[in-house]
Amino acid sequence: MLFREKDFMADLGLASLEPPVAQVDLPKPEDYLPREEVAALTPAILRERTLALKPMIAAKARETELARRPLPDVWSALARAGIFYHFVPKRYGGLEFGFEDMVDIMMPVAEACASTGWAATFCVEHNYIFSQFPKEAQDEVYAKLPYMIAPGTASPPGKARKAPGGLRVSGHWKWGSGIMNSDWVMAQVVIEDGTPMNGMPDMAFVAFPIEDCTVLDTWHMSGMCGTGSNDFVVNDIFVPEHRVLPSRHFINCDGPGALSQENIMYRGAMVPFTAVACAIPALGAARAAVDYYRDKSRTRILMGTQTKAMDTQAVQIRLGRADMLARTAELLVRDGCRTMQREVEAGNQFDSVWRRRVRAQISEGVHLCRDAIVLAMDGSGASAHALDVPIQRYQRDCSVVVTHALYEPDANHEAHGRALLDLAPAGPMF
Repeated sequence: MLFREKDFMADLGLASLEPPVAQVDLPKPEDYLPREEVAALTPAILRERTLALKPMIAAKARETELARRPLPDVWSALARAGIFYHFVPKRYGGLEFGFEDMVDIMMPVAEACASTGWAATFCVEHNYIFSQFPKEAQDEVYAKLPYMIAPGTASPPGKARKAPGGLRVSGHWKWGSGIMNSDWVMAQVVIEDGTPMNGMPDMAFVAFPIEDCTVLDTWHMSGMCGTGSNDFVVNDIFVPEHRVLPSRHFINCDGPGALSQENIMYRGAMVPFTAVACAIPALGAARAAVDYYRDKSRTRILMGTQTKAMDTQAVQIRLGRADMLARTAELLVRDGCRTMQREVEAGNQFDSVWRRRVRAQISEGVHLCRDAIVLAMDGSGASAHALDVPIQRYQRDCSVVVTHALYEPDANHEAHGRALLDLAPAGPMF
């Protein structure tokens, strides 16, 4: 709301338009799995379980959108499927499955509902982020919980000042994906009395219990409506030193926790990996849109004719192209996962050349997803814009995903072009 609009509302006696406090659904202990069941899980079993949940999640996608948050019964079903153990280290009873495994397992969720896929995929991935924190922090959390459900919010950063044994933290963060089902929170801060490095302020991620913050009901969007990515606020809380991770360690995946792990996977590249996680909902929406267009073309009769849409060359061409766009997008994302795994295993995780290429190609893939959906949507007729028809939701959802900062095309293409010319990255996030 613009400042002058706030003044106008105040003149009307409606100044108290602060967002209401949102009620978080804490993870339920009954959704945790026995250790022996977790130990028996494989990526194939987890994919079978998310595939089995796909019809139920799809049937509730419209309800999720109206609720503006993941539905409790859907979230519980995903938890009972075991997806959140994916990146938890084995020493804490987790699975340590791979990067591309996440694509395989979470894709059915994203195909059914991009919003649910977004929130759940982030909460899967954020256990990977937490693996960078000092072992003492991981010991503290995993001694009580089998996995962490938490947002990992970088922008806008909060503020922190040094205190004996840790930091005093205050902040108002946006984009809290996962916050509505969380028991912990991870968020970035600027340490105001810290030591800048290379012209950049001293920044860190901090972790604190959900009880330390207030979640605000601010998530009113035109797409990805059901993610529940609300704002959250803290005021002068203490965060002990072992729950502080310098942002440089976040970006490079060389935090003390990662270095204490035997599995080299934890020494990956956080920005390309986050780009993969963000891409999965777009891939799912594109796949679902192509499937909708194909099925609709089998039954749709073109206006003024007795001809089925599927029997026209124009529809066949459009469907074939939309499918190729969606498939190409998926290939780009999967190749990014494999490249990341290969380079990490080779000890090249700090090489910015492949990092920039992978980020650029995943960004390209996400934009191809949008193109595929638009192509399918434009060929589906005016009835496709009804709110109870899912393809219009796929289009709105993907139109929001492509605006994520990781997918800014000019910045990504510039970074990749600089790499091709043997030039240094233009910014720290590359």
